[in-house]
Amino acid sequence: MKTRNPRINSNRFPTLQALSVPGFPWILSGWLVTVAVALSSLAVEPVSVVPAKTNWVVTASDVQAENFRAEFAIDSDYATRWSSPFEDGHWLQIDLGHPATVTGVQLSWEVARANKFRLQYSDNAENWQTCLNINEGHGHVDQFYFPPATGRFWRLLCDKRNSEWGASLWEIELFGMDQKPIVTTSSPSGNISPEVVIDGDQQTIWQSSAEPDQSIVVDLRENIDLSGVCVYWGDSYVGTIVLEVSEDGINWLLLSDQSAISVDKHSLILGQTQSARYLRLNLSRPADSNTPVTIREIELRGPEEAIRRANVCPCLFQSASRKSPVEHELTAQGHDSRVDLKWAPSSDPTLRGHNIYRADSEDGPFELINRSVHPLHIYSDFFGENNRTFYYRVTHVGKDGSESQPSRVVSATSSAMTDEQLLTSIQEAAFRYFWDFADPASGLAREGYYTHPCETCTTGGTGFGLMTIMVGADRGFVSRSQAAERLLKMVRFLEEKADRYHGVWSHWLHCTTGETIPFSGPADNGGDLVETAFLIQGMLTVGQYFDRENPVENELRERITRLWKEVEWDWYLREPGNKRLYWHWSPNHHWKMNHQFVGFNECMITYLLAIASPTHSIPAEYYYEGWVSELQHYADGKQYFGITKPVGRSMSEPLFFTHYSFLGLDPNRFNDRFCNYYENNRNTTLINRAYCIDNPGKHKGYGEGLWGLTASLNPDGYKAHAPGINRDDGTIAPTAAICAIPYTPKESMAAIRHLYHEYGKQIWGPFGFYDAFNLDRDWVSPGNLAIDQGPMVPMIENYRTKLCWKMFMSNPEIELMLEKMQDSTDSSK
Repeated sequence: MKTRNPRINSNRFPTLQALSVPGFPWILSGWLVTVAVALSSLAVEPVSVVPAKTNWVVTASDVQAENFRAEFAIDSDYATRWSSPFEDGHWLQIDLGHPATVTGVQLSWEVARANKFRLQYSDNAENWQTCLNINEGHGHVDQFYFPPATGRFWRLLCDKRNSEWGASLWEIELFGMDQKPIVTTSSPSGNISPEVVIDGDQQTIWQSSAEPDQSIVVDLRENIDLSGVCVYWGDSYVGTIVLEVSEDGINWLLLSDQSAISVDKHSLILGQTQSARYLRLNLSRPADSNTPVTIREIELRGPEEAIRRANVCPCLFQSASRKSPVEHELTAQGHDSRVDLKWAPSSDPTLRGHNIYRADSEDGPFELINRSVHPLHIYSDFFGENNRTFYYRVTHVGKDGSESQPSRVVSATSSAMTDEQLLTSIQEAAFRYFWDFADPASGLAREGYYTHPCETCTTGGTGFGLMTIMVGADRGFVSRSQAAERLLKMVRFLEEKADRYHGVWSHWLHCTTGETIPFSGPADNGGDLVETAFLIQGMLTVGQYFDRENPVENELRERITRLWKEVEWDWYLREPGNKRLYWHWSPNHHWKMNHQFVGFNECMITYLLAIASPTHSIPAEYYYEGWVSELQHYADGKQYFGITKPVGRSMSEPLFFTHYSFLGLDPNRFNDRFCNYYENNRNTTLINRAYCIDNPGKHKGYGEGLWGLTASLNPDGYKAHAPGINRDDGTIAPTAAICAIPYTPKESMAAIRHLYHEYGKQIWGPFGFYDAFNLDRDWVSPGNLAIDQGPMVPMIENYRTKLCWKMFMSNPEIELMLEKMQDSTDSSK
């Protein structure tokens, strides 16, 4: 089983959001910004300014692959990155061209970040001094300040990784003194330097003087958009805390006046963002206390989405003009507990995104409801009530902060839905990922929303997307002709532009060029047989559905047939006489990945398609002699929670094992000498659910309405979650219970209702449920992954009409494969 390498995690449960300010040097991609409290007025001495990046020369100890070069770490492009090989101890070195004084660093990691790292400086690249030594990085953006250090050469040593991949860095930014926020206090105690306080590690503590009242002023050096402040206390805290902001340092606006009741931290939450350069906190100790105030850190937070999404997916804006949404066909559609808005996209390079306004009446007043500029042309307003009518209008927002005239006003009313209606609503939302978020050039599915660069497309996820689009046409989300034209566009790209290796596509490919993007290291730069199987499964399914005699559907079927016949499944046996398929082959590295796969896992469909191939088939006997050759790991037969599990490696299996191969393959119709796979998949699901109800890890929220462990994003990156203390970290992915609905309709529907109504405000986004969430850690994934989003629409439809099962199984090659498998099963008994 392969794990995926998504880019970004975020936290959606806390009300405070991450700060995002265009052009502000110490704020990056919508992530957390940490400033701290200093002592007295800080006189900034003139220091050497960090030179422009154009003067920098960057080298590295090694790179993971050619397209992860060292220079990408300073190109200010958050779609490219430096990635080291898959071991600890690699470094990135910058030659600034001449000595410069540096007082801080910001490291923007991909998910594969370094947990333990050091920053060193030198005059000659030989004698190194350490100015920063971090044993536990914060996460995706690490920002630290330290006492001024001067050197020409700067080196980041990544001593320890946080994942199985190498260290992967989008950007590195060095700060001079003139880029630091200036912090002053009304009555300093004089016992700690400002550089130590603003190091961002929450370990060093500022302590006030003995006066009962204190004020702290932070000069951010230019206006920012602020939506909240979080103060982390040391040993003592205050009785009241007042937040004020100002643009000129003279005229102050009161934003919040609260009692501080937390002994750990206190959050000041603003109703909407407020632009300000100066931030002032007025602190008063409790009346019965004479203990000085101690503060570990102050975090400023603001819009969570604006820069981050714009940088990750700048090509979302697809039309050619900067116009008011008046001309962009704004529509509103009421659903259970929410209203969905949609308008035409725009490709205007000066466009930052959109603002959405809501009112109780057509005449207003209209209030801004998005906490940050929204980059998509789709917005789902999940307010959690029914029989509510709201009125909406939308504006375009430029990168300079300017807004267009508002669109026309539209309205919609939320209303309770039956189970069938709610399932359709969920399908339609997930469908948008593959229709509206697809790459505009190729139509292929992007690997992730909010998690990966937008030019990274996925072949396996595209296979799931093909079936999703077919269901969308059948459900009327788009017309049949629209769907056929989109599918033909995708298949043309896959045949004419996408790299193939003996007929097999790579795991990742560039959405525009079709070139391979290495997935799990430099040797994985060729064919990926399993992802190709998922793609072919989707092709064979839609090829049977679009059976009409017209130019588009005729060409679609012809191309699918050609591509199906050109996959050289037998090549991936590696050598004559071998009975196991190999996952990867590279023209440069050949079989270096050396990954032969056996079951039981998500790869079953690969062996079955190889047996079914009309041109490059493998013997049906290889199912037993290859796929199930490690019998001790395949046949189970034990009971867990009183439920028998026919196949698998104990109960510790993620539920996607029962999804990916069975989007098209009907488990009701597939038997081997161990079981019927519908019964196996149903029992596996019930065991997974029973484990969550039993909840040996005591995870928050687990129960009959909250279950489903599968591979997904989690607070630390990506993991194949499954029953078992070591496999279960409290992360629930909605796709697990949703995709199980053909096996456990009653139990899945209860989980869907619980997820939707109990947590919808937090975990619902423009494409339906976000990828995963963890209540223990107050974390919700910031977006979606194609491989988790993709199975939901087909599996819901298989429960409702068996459409995908019917179409895939109607292929004559699949019928013949079933006959071959029956003969092989009979002879193996």
